[in-house]
Amino acid sequence: MDRIHKHTIDKIKQHVVLSDLISQVVELKKSGNQYIGLCPFHNEKTPSFVVNNYTRVFHCFGCGAHGDVFEFLMRNNNYSFMESVVYMAQYTGLSIENVKVNHNNHSILVMIHKWFMYQLDRNPHIKQRVIERFSEDLVRKFQIGYVPRYGLLQYLREHNFTEKEILSTGLLNKHYKQILYDRITFPILNTHKQVIAFGGRRIVEDPNIPKYINSAETENFKKKKVLYGEHLYDRSTKYVLVVEGYTDVIASHRIGISNTLGILGTSLTEDHIHNLVGKYEKIYLCFDGDNAGINALKRTLKIILSCYYNEAHMFQIVNLPDNTDPEQIIMRYKKRGFLNFLKNSDNISTTIWKLICSEITLDKLPETFLLIEQKINAFIEQIQSAYIRKDYRTFLFKKLNQLRYSKKNYSYKSPSMVVEEDEIAKELILGIVITYSEILDENNMEERFAVISFINPLLQQIQQRIISLYSMQQLISENVIAEYLSQKGRDILKNVMTKVKSFDLNSLEDAQELLESQMNILENKKMTLFRVARKIE
Repeated sequence: MDRIHKHTIDKIKQHVVLSDLISQVVELKKSGNQYIGLCPFHNEKTPSFVVNNYTRVFHCFGCGAHGDVFEFLMRNNNYSFMESVVYMAQYTGLSIENVKVNHNNHSILVMIHKWFMYQLDRNPHIKQRVIERFSEDLVRKFQIGYVPRYGLLQYLREHNFTEKEILSTGLLNKHYKQILYDRITFPILNTHKQVIAFGGRRIVEDPNIPKYINSAETENFKKKKVLYGEHLYDRSTKYVLVVEGYTDVIASHRIGISNTLGILGTSLTEDHIHNLVGKYEKIYLCFDGDNAGINALKRTLKIILSCYYNEAHMFQIVNLPDNTDPEQIIMRYKKRGFLNFLKNSDNISTTIWKLICSEITLDKLPETFLLIEQKINAFIEQIQSAYIRKDYRTFLFKKLNQLRYSKKNYSYKSPSMVVEEDEIAKELILGIVITYSEILDENNMEERFAVISFINPLLQQIQQRIISLYSMQQLISENVIAEYLSQKGRDILKNVMTKVKSFDLNSLEDAQELLESQMNILENKKMTLFRVARKIE
């Protein structure tokens, strides 16, 4: 490759806004005439990385990293100088004199990525929907785009990519038809922050159309090896949260949990687990609370027990309510509530016991205990180590004996919570009002609280006692209310207060935020039922 003239280098620099390029990797915030963010080249908690568009250089006051756009690409993408120049020529659309450009898979994917983001900007109604769901900052951080029904092939041909290069992207089939179309796009980046593939989410909520589709596997993109969000994980933390989808990862970043990774297939693979146990001390698995999520969990546990039993202590299983996902939990319970789910996660042995019991009616018949024993043995057979098998057998049969001789009636529907979501919301509302009774003075809250209906008459009795005390302007507290309840009622009240205390509400503002989110759950469901009733009429 011939020498590149200095005026060509300068021309490329003049045609790029440095902060725009670097913001694809680093979350930058404007400060005066500069932009600041966390340095991508070393671990830090206080931003010391500065980008100046006027001087066209970046500088880190922490590690000393300094340079222009080419130096940034050489550091961040492991490019040679010539590779960084060629990349930027393609990025800016400029030609390089006396240089023969050999396109590679990465350069064509970068061009496609830019086109997807451009298409999102060209469709403001779609962009507005995306921003409403995620926020403008997150759309920028995750470089979300849009792929229209047509146009990708023509765009690539206009930029002189060969047919072989076009097919190598995994975005068109052998008939040159788009695999992704009319979808929101999520670029999938590797740990070197290079685009290697794309995921697409349908815009129209049509059950006949797959909700998510990934671009086809290529030489650089293997679903069994890659996790979504690897390029953004927080390297300073010692734990990681693993979820099922793109939007779950983005929702976690919304509340500041940036060490979150998403599965691109149906479950974690042996390659995924191998990489995770080599990087982290604690791994939280937070799969959806539906049948698909439970099945994904079972497949993952099978791999851990058969291949990584020595690392089983590193895993914690997060239990979500039935038919919910992490994004829904975050939207409804906010950061404090979601962290509470992580806090109450189970280890693998407890999860296995719950899974064994989830498919059985626990009626204490001899046949039931025999079936549980068979399921215990089936799980244990997956463990290669004789010592580990012995420990799991001891634990599980101890659980079985507790069940066999207990006077209680146990019921395990699944590892996820079995209480209806709106009933959880109602209990939390009761506990919040008892803890912060002054909250009833604001925003018609007394009226909204009074119309809540409870299935459990003891909960309804607690509600009525709160309303009575409030109307008489008397003290509302757990102890005062307990005086009017039976022993069973006091037990239920104690359980309600325990749930609320787990949210660590340290101020009235915390309580107001949680209360409003729970009220919204109830009122949105009520409106849905109202619309259904109107349709029936």
